Amino acid sequence: MMDKTGLVLNLFGVVLITALIYFLAVHVFGIALLELPVWVIKK
Repeated sequence: MMDKTGLVLNLFGVVLITALIYFLAVHVFGIALLELPVWVIKK
């Protein structure tokens, strides 16, 4: 039971970190991450 709770918290943490990185990338660096896959495909 403790392992499942830890897994959920870990997953939440990963999502939170990803959201934070996305926020920083968009607002600080002005990078449109949603267009990144398109850029990779075009390249």
